[in-house]
Amino acid sequence: MPPDFTEAATDCGASRPQAVSNCEHRYFGGVSRRDDILGCHREAIRAAAARRKASSIALAGSTAHGIDSPDSDVDFVCEWTPGASLFDASGLLVELEELLGCTVDIMSARMLEPPYTSMLDDAIPL
Repeated sequence: MPPDFTEAATDCGASRPQAVSNCEHRYFGGVSRRDDILGCHREAIRAAAARRKASSIALAGSTAHGIDSPDSDVDFVCEWTPGASLFDASGLLVELEELLGCTVDIMSARMLEPPYTSMLDDAIPL
């Protein structure tokens, strides 16, 4: 059963989860996607990561830098617990895309190679 984001949606001022999930719905009013993720969605993201055997998760890429566009995906870098599988990673990807309503990329910190390792320097832990 997929997670219920109704409570998170209500906390962010939306009447339905789909309203919060639309990555473009709030940003015209001065609230950046980064602020929305860090403010409204941080706990839901951390809970999803824990359910899917991620020991840590951080916001990365253009969203972390605050230079994303409405068409940008949202990048996350994860550390995984021993025994985590591709099913856990794909499950987390699906949960985060449903929560945020946009394309999400998840990278394993251990799998990053130059020049992408610089993403770790600017990542925002959740």
